[in-house]
Amino acid sequence: MVHFNKSEKRLLTISLIFSALFFAGCWNSSQDPELTVINVLDKEDYDDCHIKGSVNIFWDDIADKLLTLDKSKQYVVYCSDQACSTSTYNAKMFLDAGFQNIWDYEDGMSGWYQAGLPYEGPAEKTYLKNKGMNFGDEASDTLTITTQDLFDKMKEFGLL
Repeated sequence: MVHFNKSEKRLLTISLIFSALFFAGCWNSSQDPELTVINVLDKEDYDDCHIKGSVNIFWDDIADKLLTLDKSKQYVVYCSDQACSTSTYNAKMFLDAGFQNIWDYEDGMSGWYQAGLPYEGPAEKTYLKNKGMNFGDEASDTLTITTQDLFDKMKEFGLL
């Protein structure tokens, strides 16, 4: 059994506290990234094909989830393709809630898939192969992000 004098015990205690704080900070930073890419499709579509590193928050659950998200972080919201306005609707919810670093990825999963970028899942849904059509400028109040810009941003933040 090792015996420590009072000074050594105090130094050991302080070291343990700082180590715990340091490792807790490291753990939190990996669990709470600076950039979160959010797929708002249902779980079945998410499981079939999603942008590698993205998380699934079903579009109907976004309002509740906004209460727990850090407004200082960056978020990208996407759905299936340009014809899907769900991501635009959800991105607007972020803006209305006071988030400033929010983007709507209008090309969605089909644009990402067709660009040959990293994805996860078997990619069996037919919409992935269809060329998207933009049905108007619904995103006028939100910031949109291109496929290349999203790819670059994800690389910058170590998500790819």
